[in-house]
Amino acid sequence: MYRIAVVEDELIQARLLAHWLQGAGYQPVLYVSAEHLLEGWPEAGFDLLLIDWELPGISGIELVQRLSGQEAPLACILLTSHDEEACQVDALNAGADDYIIKPAREAILQARIEAVMRRRSARHEPLPELVFSYRDGILRVADQVVSLTADESRLLGLLLQNRGALLSRAELADSLWGDESRSEGRALDLKISRLRRKFEALQPLPFRLSSRYGQGYVLESLVRMRERFNWH
Repeated sequence: MYRIAVVEDELIQARLLAHWLQGAGYQPVLYVSAEHLLEGWPEAGFDLLLIDWELPGISGIELVQRLSGQEAPLACILLTSHDEEACQVDALNAGADDYIIKPAREAILQARIEAVMRRRSARHEPLPELVFSYRDGILRVADQVVSLTADESRLLGLLLQNRGALLSRAELADSLWGDESRSEGRALDLKISRLRRKFEALQPLPFRLSSRYGQGYVLESLVRMRERFNWH
């Protein structure tokens, strides 16, 4: 259950927003001004701020600017009667994650809150780690470990150093055997196939190793990861 601070000086509007939020399973806490919110900050422990732009005293956009400068700013949606493009740009530049043009509608409010929280969760979710040790022939993704042969490690090292680029069969054969003439045989394809099968055992799948008929192979990353490579 998300705990949401509603900063709105119009009592009828504040109560309506709270009613909608409670109906959606959230826990709203009402504040009549920015100053009222700041009195108990940051111990209040909110997940999201729903702030009216036109507050007495410190305005909503000023409040957003203050709170967005913190080390771990909360998700924030501005409620505004300003529908001009420049005002919407100002709201986002101030640090708001989204804005809603008044009069707010229940379904839109709930959808915007869920969208903002999904984006926030994805942004702060730690990336899986990928570790490649060239000399030891070890590829690790998260807590999954794959052992590579010396040839597979050599192949993967070359592909990683040229990620996204087409490597010719001759270049790959030269890396493995120091002999470009061996690029025409099936040996290279077999080694590529075995390396690909080892990738496919990992979750999330880190790479796609694609063939370009008669030309060579391309290694492409499929997911963002924190990468550490040990070449020695």
